[in-house]
Amino acid sequence: MKKTHNILPRWQREKRYFLVIDVGNTTVHFGVCNQERILKQFRLPSIASQLCKEAPRALGRIQECTIPLGGALVSSVVPLLNSSINSLCRRLGIKPTWLSYKTPTGIRLLYRKPREIGSDRIANATAAREIYGVPAIVVDIGTAITFDCISAEGAYLGGVIAPGPMLSRAALAERTGLLPLVDIERPPHIIGKSTVHAIQAGMIFGTRALISGIIRGVQKEIGGRPKVIFTGGQLELIIHGWDYPKLVDPLLTLQGLRIIYNKTVVSSQ
Repeated sequence: MKKTHNILPRWQREKRYFLVIDVGNTTVHFGVCNQERILKQFRLPSIASQLCKEAPRALGRIQECTIPLGGALVSSVVPLLNSSINSLCRRLGIKPTWLSYKTPTGIRLLYRKPREIGSDRIANATAAREIYGVPAIVVDIGTAITFDCISAEGAYLGGVIAPGPMLSRAALAERTGLLPLVDIERPPHIIGKSTVHAIQAGMIFGTRALISGIIRGVQKEIGGRPKVIFTGGQLELIIHGWDYPKLVDPLLTLQGLRIIYNKTVVSSQ
């Protein structure tokens, strides 16, 4: 009887695979990529004990991972999880490269102390410049809300950092005597008819007002007509039902990591 083989499609056989990992305060975002695109992505909670156990299981369910991964590029803003990410990469048999301000991304960092720039913000700026063009403003809605500003020349100008909706919600519950911890949902009206709705209005509409107000100020400083790109793990909480003019890319940070991997790791091989 003739032996059959599991023949993969040509695009799978000819493209090299690698992993990009965005380590955030709330979740760790994984992407399986080839040079052209992100093929699969998933999130896990930012809990060290779960990463080495759950990530290989999740990757094992992705068909593309039957092809060995060539490496990984990691952005981390949670140093306490870095050893877990290193252990995970060793288990997967790949060598991680860590994104930092020293990585040759091709973007000039016009920050007084570039080492203070979160690597996720460098990835966001890279993706915004390469995919959407400049000037640009990236609004990343996560545990913190970050605004990253890229000039018409493609340089990283700096930005703004504000508390995100989940962080603000937790602070209200922890630092007040009577206000409860509520689910972040859009209330029926801005004027809340109950304490829960009043807090929800503050979280949703207050965050929107903060974002739109900062964007207006940033646009004046940048000049021109910068594109505004929204991303982040808590993106949907705020933008759902909001008709503010914007581009939305939930995978922007992973796209930036993919682009940087191609420029730095692949090009050096």
